[in-house]
Amino acid sequence: MKSDKDLSMEHLADKISKWRTLEDSVSACLMRDTIKKAHSFPMEEFSNVHDSIRDEFMRIATAKRRTFKDVLLLKMNASPYKSKKETDSLSLVASKFFESMDTIPLYKGDKTRILTTYHFFLEKVKKEGIANQSQFLAFLKTEDRLFRTFLSHLYEMSDVSVSHITSGTEDVCKMIAQSSRKGNLPARDAVAYMAVRTNRRIIANAQTCVADIKRGKVTSAEQQTAYFWMILQPFLSIDDFGMAMLSENQRKDLVQLSIDALGTIACLSRSLQMDKNMTDGLPDMFIKLYISSL
Repeated sequence: MKSDKDLSMEHLADKISKWRTLEDSVSACLMRDTIKKAHSFPMEEFSNVHDSIRDEFMRIATAKRRTFKDVLLLKMNASPYKSKKETDSLSLVASKFFESMDTIPLYKGDKTRILTTYHFFLEKVKKEGIANQSQFLAFLKTEDRLFRTFLSHLYEMSDVSVSHITSGTEDVCKMIAQSSRKGNLPARDAVAYMAVRTNRRIIANAQTCVADIKRGKVTSAEQQTAYFWMILQPFLSIDDFGMAMLSENQRKDLVQLSIDALGTIACLSRSLQMDKNMTDGLPDMFIKLYISSL
């Protein structure tokens, strides 16, 4: 590692991926001994080596200014779930389910009607519960249509509270988790579908923000600040498992979003009179956060 002076993000991510595999194997070997402190010395030594290697990863990652695309390349290719057949299979099934909903038309009505419909739907689900996979998939299908409709009115939502939607959604997600723990839903399916659902929402939300800004629909400082942070979410909030669950289309969408985000964030930064060095350095900061968590 010390001999590497400058690496592309793909090569750095590949080294991180290989190290994570090796680290996992060594840790598992050291933990097998039944005597509690038998491996305390090699474990301490291994921890020191790990810290040193992480420092080298950080040095290479910060050797030059990085972009949002670099953030994606790192997180997509360094994921410990990358190239696992089980993850690929789960992602394919769940992604096809959600992609089949792209042709379903949005609900009609103004923002008030949409929010009311959304709220009553969540209350109905909370009342009836989610006791089997059929109810689970039915919820995801209707919720996806409502969420896409909500996004079509996103620029109009700055003067209304959506806390009842947020809290209602959180309650239903808790119900899904409880149903999975009880065995009413296959745990693997629940985790896979919910991960793909989260990815889909984060990406669609950011895409909508970029489109609204390009169309001049975002004017107030309050709106611009909210949009600024929503555009950053795909690069910050999708974890390793989420990255592994991305469909091929979503990967392409994220790459395009990384290109669009560069100019959009710069535009918002100027409008909000933010520190240019701070906003230009956001990709570097996200990469540092990721590597520091290894």
